[in-house]
Amino acid sequence: MLRLLIGCLPPMTSRKLIAWGMLREARAIPLLVRALGFSEDVDVRKAAKWALVEIGEPAVLPLIDALLDPTRKWGWFVVDALDRIGDPRAAAPCLQVLKDRSADEYARAGAAKALGRLKAAGAFDVLVSILQDGYELETVRRGAATGLGLLGDQRAFVPLTHMLSRGDAGMRWDVAAALGDLGDPRGVDLLIALLDDEYPQVCVNAAKALGKIGDERALPALRRLYERLRGGPWAMWAGEVAQAIKLIEDRQQH
Repeated sequence: MLRLLIGCLPPMTSRKLIAWGMLREARAIPLLVRALGFSEDVDVRKAAKWALVEIGEPAVLPLIDALLDPTRKWGWFVVDALDRIGDPRAAAPCLQVLKDRSADEYARAGAAKALGRLKAAGAFDVLVSILQDGYELETVRRGAATGLGLLGDQRAFVPLTHMLSRGDAGMRWDVAAALGDLGDPRGVDLLIALLDDEYPQVCVNAAKALGKIGDERALPALRRLYERLRGGPWAMWAGEVAQAIKLIEDRQQH
C-alpha cells in the first residue's frame, strides 16, 4: 500500500498524508518530514504534522534532525509535532532552538511551550529569563509564559504576574492561561480582575483559569461575565465561561 501511495507522488495530498498517519506507517516518515519542511501548501504541512504525531516515537529522531538542520527553516510545525508526541528526547533540541535568536520566532515560542509540557530539567531559569527580557520578541516571551504554566513550578507565579502590567493583551491572555495551569490560589484575585479586561479573549482565558483553580470566590464575577457575553457579539465564548462556572460548582458539591 505504501509503495502505491509513494508512486502517486508528486504532488502529495492531505488525504494521503493523513492515511499514512492512520496506518502508523513508519516507512513514510522521511516523506512526511520532507512534506512538513518543503511543501508550500499549509494544509499539506498540517496533515504531515498530524501523521507524524500519530506515528509517534519512531518519528522523534527524524523530527529532531529536521529541527536542528541549519540549512532549512523547518519552523513551528516540527516543534509542534515533537511537543505533541511528548518524547523527552525533544527537550534538549527545543532548548537549543529557544536560545537561538536567529531561529524562526514561532518555532522558538513553540519550543518554549514544549519545554514546559515536557517538564524539561533546567527549563525554569531559561523560560523566566526570556519572559523578563525586554529585548526579546513578544511572541517568544508569550511562549515562555505558556511554558512556565505548563512546567508547573510554583516559583513562576511572581514573574508571571509581573507581566500582567508590562505586556500587551496577548501577554495578559497567555499569563491568565498559565496561572490556571499553575493552579496557585494566590492568582484568584488577579484573575477575577482580568474578567473586566477590555479584551474579551483575556476575560475568557481568565475565566477558564479560574475554573481550573476552582475557588468559589470567583463565581459572582464569572456569572456577571457570562451575562455580559451571552447577549453580545462575543456570545460564542459564553459557553467557555459557563463551563468554568460549572467546574467550580461541581467542586463545591464534592
